[in-house]
Amino acid sequence: MEQRTNIKFCFKLGKTAAETVEIMRQVYGDDCLSRAQIFRWYARFKSGVETNEDEARPGRPFSVRNEGLIAKVRERIQEECCATVRMMADEFGLNRGKIHEIQRNKIVFHEYIYL
Repeated sequence: MEQRTNIKFCFKLGKTAAETVEIMRQVYGDDCLSRAQIFRWYARFKSGVETNEDEARPGRPFSVRNEGLIAKVRERIQEECCATVRMMADEFGLNRGKIHEIQRNKIVFHEYIYL
């Protein structure tokens, strides 16, 4: 939420999305939102959206116990063993903590051979 507010602040200052990415990286370092997420929020503010809250989604809330998602994360790790948590979080639309939780609690790492 704090980072979204700061993206909005940069937008209102007249900064470009690319400048905003650099500013955010300076401030938040490794905890910074991804470039894609910053550009998405910047585009939302540019289109006139004033709120920095997520849009309401229909249906049940997401659950990490979703076996389909666990299978996707497992498959992604098998395809590219150097896929980062951030890459997978962006790809699957989750925060990094959820990906870490899936890796720790749902995927057995000794199944994989690391070269």
